[in-house]
Amino acid sequence: MAVSWCLYDYGRVIKMKKPYTITSTGRVQQVGFRGYAEDLCRQLVPRAITYNVGEDQMKIICEAEEDTVDRLCQLLKEYKLAEITEVKIEEGIQFPHSVGRATTALEQELFTRIDSGVRILEDMNESVKLLENMNQSVKLLENMNEKIGLLENMNENIRNIKHDTEALHDMKIILERIERKL
Repeated sequence: MAVSWCLYDYGRVIKMKKPYTITSTGRVQQVGFRGYAEDLCRQLVPRAITYNVGEDQMKIICEAEEDTVDRLCQLLKEYKLAEITEVKIEEGIQFPHSVGRATTALEQELFTRIDSGVRILEDMNESVKLLENMNQSVKLLENMNEKIGLLENMNENIRNIKHDTEALHDMKIILERIERKL
């Protein structure tokens, strides 16, 4: 059980950081989620360890203030590629049942680069969606341009009909004059 500590410094209460274990459950592996969590930990909770558990969990052991842990959990839920069903916060350190291996600096560098690649691919996926939307817009504009061409042809035909109608009217007047003379 974790103990909450407070120090008193000349009448001020200073909150002490407590140990926490954060468990994210769902589709959190093979999607760059642990790298994302490690980046967040480096920003918010520098004293943290991340590791996968089974096939559907990723845990963070950290030492932080409660509001920082709450913020970290909120940001974890925002990761788009993971399908998180639950984020559980427990006070205290919940060690893994077994650790298969420790990560070397070289492996960590590799994981970081792979996770960066996943983020780049995610951005590219968004760009492809935008391009598909732009392609649909271009097709709509081409369709509209074709319809405008048809309207211009119709206008030209109407002008020709008007011109022909005026010519027929002039012919009628000439024929009436000829008829009067006969």
